[in-house]
Amino acid sequence: LFRILTANAGASMTLETGAGVEAVRIDSSGKLGIGTATPANVLHAYGTGNIVKVQGSGASEASMVFTPASCNAWQMGPGVLTAGTFQIYENTAAAARLTIKEGGDIGIGTAAPASSLIGDTTLLQIYGAVPALGLKSSTSSSTHEGTFAVDGANLYIESGGHATASGNNAIRLRTEDSNGSFTATDRMIITHEGRVGINTTSPGHTFQSVRNTT
Repeated sequence: LFRILTANAGASMTLETGAGVEAVRIDSSGKLGIGTATPANVLHAYGTGNIVKVQGSGASEASMVFTPASCNAWQMGPGVLTAGTFQIYENTAAAARLTIKEGGDIGIGTAAPASSLIGDTTLLQIYGAVPALGLKSSTSSSTHEGTFAVDGANLYIESGGHATASGNNAIRLRTEDSNGSFTATDRMIITHEGRVGINTTSPGHTFQSVRNTT
């Protein structure tokens, strides 16, 4: 057994450079500080630029594993499952939850985001039996939600949840009138009743199109 002890109880142990500058400290509670004399956590590194570098010898050997005492373990880093990616991986479930490919493509629930139907690269792909992207308003007066989902046969665009359905829960398609104005105009609306309006936001019939004279 080899032990290094401090002379006084409650004292810290430090390592210094040749110039007498403190580089590493282990305080009395066992916290390790690199570049700091007051470590706030079990490991606390302080400096400028790239503070911590994790380098592996292979395509999938530079990840970090996080293991809570009573929850699933997670792994994060480059090439956990697939070389050329950065992934967040749930070890207990043996599944990649988030994948970022070299080039910027993002996959949620898939380790290999695929190309789109038109052959272009897909920036974001959500994978699952019925994958969905949900949007929910944070305003206190609304519980409105919007959902984009797909199953084995159909694409769904859903709007609902508002406490007052009349005049709300609609799906609107908008375009901009002029270059760089950032002011979009309603072009098509599907109301909560299922009425479709083109160039009108209040269709009085199942389908109503108003001529645009501009």
